[in-house]
Amino acid sequence: MTGEQIKSNYRDEYNVPYLKSLKEIYVIEKDDENLAKVLSVLFPYTFEFDDYLFIINTLSEEERKKWRTKILARARNASGNSNSQAIEFCFKLMNYEKGYTKMIGYIDAHTPFALILQYFEPMALAEKDKLLEAIVRKSDDYVYTNAQNASACFPELFTIAVKHYSAGYLKSVISNAEKNSRYYSPNRFLVYMKGRLNQRDNA
Repeated sequence: MTGEQIKSNYRDEYNVPYLKSLKEIYVIEKDDENLAKVLSVLFPYTFEFDDYLFIINTLSEEERKKWRTKILARARNASGNSNSQAIEFCFKLMNYEKGYTKMIGYIDAHTPFALILQYFEPMALAEKDKLLEAIVRKSDDYVYTNAQNASACFPELFTIAVKHYSAGYLKSVISNAEKNSRYYSPNRFLVYMKGRLNQRDNA
């Protein structure tokens, strides 16, 4: 019934529930060959990192490179449309590959601050100045981001920021960004950080 249902769907995304059912069946049956085939079709809709690892371990080195390039491009495109699963996949992949400089380049308006916090330490150790530039440059995603949830990580993010940068340096970088761009508007975390730094000065 599952296979017949998939064939009758004229849009690929309608197949996702049935592909997930097949995935469960092949996991139970330990049918790795068919599981890999199903996951390769399902993956662009779920961006499950463990599934990615399973798939690449079934491929030759040449096939693995092609698959990685294809999937990463698709994930980056989906990230631009605020697909949270795709955004997290890109960061998990860079973490897996220890590509922290590339990870910094992935920070944009759609990147949750909680995700930046999660990988802040290795990114800072890789390219400290570039990370701060990316955070300062980052704009807020007002359409897709819940402001209250986004700000929940700010205290911890501030703590780790002042661990890697002096308070004076942070203030000067933010101030220069505001002065050098006529249309610059600091994101919510920078507003929070400026407030915390000012509190320190006035304490």
